[in-house]
Amino acid sequence: MIRLYARSSLGWIMLAGAVVITLTEVLFQLELLKAPYQQWGLIESNLSNSLVVVMPLVGGIAAVLQVLGHSPGRISTMAGTRVSPYGQSIWTTLTWLAVSIVSVVVVLLICFGFAIATAGGGTPEFKLYLAILGSIVFSVFVGHVIGYLAADLKVSLIAVALLAVLPMTAVNGFSTLRFIPILPAEKLPGFIYLDNWLNRQLLFLLVLIAILGLALYSVNTARPRGVISRVIVSLAAPIAVLAIAMATPAGPVEVFEYSASAREKQVCELVGERTVCVHEENQPELERIRTSLNAVDDVVGRSKAGFYELKDSSLIDTAKPLPYGVGVVEFKPGQGSRFGALLIEAISGVLVCGPESSESAINTSFEVNDWLLSRVPLTARETFTDEPDKAGERQFNDPQMETIVQKHSEELSTCSYSGGDSAGV
Repeated sequence: MIRLYARSSLGWIMLAGAVVITLTEVLFQLELLKAPYQQWGLIESNLSNSLVVVMPLVGGIAAVLQVLGHSPGRISTMAGTRVSPYGQSIWTTLTWLAVSIVSVVVVLLICFGFAIATAGGGTPEFKLYLAILGSIVFSVFVGHVIGYLAADLKVSLIAVALLAVLPMTAVNGFSTLRFIPILPAEKLPGFIYLDNWLNRQLLFLLVLIAILGLALYSVNTARPRGVISRVIVSLAAPIAVLAIAMATPAGPVEVFEYSASAREKQVCELVGERTVCVHEENQPELERIRTSLNAVDDVVGRSKAGFYELKDSSLIDTAKPLPYGVGVVEFKPGQGSRFGALLIEAISGVLVCGPESSESAINTSFEVNDWLLSRVPLTARETFTDEPDKAGERQFNDPQMETIVQKHSEELSTCSYSGGDSAGV
C-alpha cells in the first residue's frame, strides 16, 4: 500500500506531520536531554505533556487525509488495480497511525538510550507509555471519523479544534473524562502512577475506539451530502465527548500517589557535618551537591549551621511537617548546586524572616545572605531565580561578616541577630 502515498499529496502531508511531531517531542525533551543525567519520571512527564500539541495535530491530519483522500477525481492504484474507497480509507488511517507512533517512539528511544546510560536508578513505567500510545490511537480514529463524515476540509478542522479542548484542559488539572494522560505536574521519583487510573484509561480507549469504528462503517453507504448535514454529523462526535467531560465532576486528575517505599531507595552520605540524602534516581547529582555544600562550608566553617540534614524532595511526604534542622530541595538533573543556595538562605536566616522579626534583624540577615552569595562561586550556589544578584552597600566589612557568621550562627538562622555596634565582637 505504500504506492498509494509515495507519489501523492497524502504522502507529503504524512511526512510533514511526522516532522512536526518529532520536533515537538524533541522540544519537550530538550531540557532533559541537555542535562548531565536522565530521570525516568521526567521523561514520562515530558512525553505526557507533549500530548497537548500532539493529540490535536495527529487528529487534525487524520481528518485532512480522509477529506483529501476522498475528494472527487482522486484515483488510487496499487499494482495497477483500483483500490476501493473503503480500503483506501482504512489504509490511510492505519498508515498515518503508524507514522504518528513511529515519530513519537523515535524520540522516546533516544531518551531511553540516555536514561539507560546515565540514570541513577528507577525503571520506566510501561503502562504509562502504553496509555500515551492509546491516546494517539484515540486522536487518529476520532480525526478519521470526522474527516470521513464531513467530507469538507473546513468543517473537519473546526471539529478537531473542538476536540483540542480536551488535552488543553487536562494539562490544567481538570478531569476531562480522566483518561487523557497529561500530567498536571512533573513526576518525582518518590511518586508513582495510580494503576486504577491507567487501567480505566486503557479500557475506556479500547471501548471508545470500538464504538467509533462501528459508527463509522455503519454509515458507509449513507454519507451525508448536504453542507448542513455534514456540519451536524461531524461536530456531533466532539460535542458529545465535551458534554461527557463537562458532566464529569471537576477536580484535579489524580495521577500520582506518594510511595512510602521511596525512602528505601535513598542514597545518603556525609558532606562536611551534614547528612545528605537523595533518591537513587538522583544519585548522579551527589558530586555536584558535594561541591556546592563544601563551597559554603569553606566560607562559614565546618559546622551544622543552617541544617544538620538535607534531603531530596522526592524522599519527603509533603503532607507531613518537616523536623527542625532538616532542609528539603526540589531540583532537576544538573541543579544540585541548589543545595548550596538553600544552605546560604538558612545560615543567613532569610528563610525564616517574617513580620515578627525586627527590621534591624531582617536587614542584617539579608546583608549576610548577599555577602555569602558574593563569597561562594556561582556554580556552587545556583539560585532559584534567573535574576542576577545585586550588590549593595554593606554595613559590615569582610572580617566583621566572618565573625557574625561564625559566632552568631544560631541567632542568624532564626533571623534574630540585629548586628549593630557589637558586630565585630
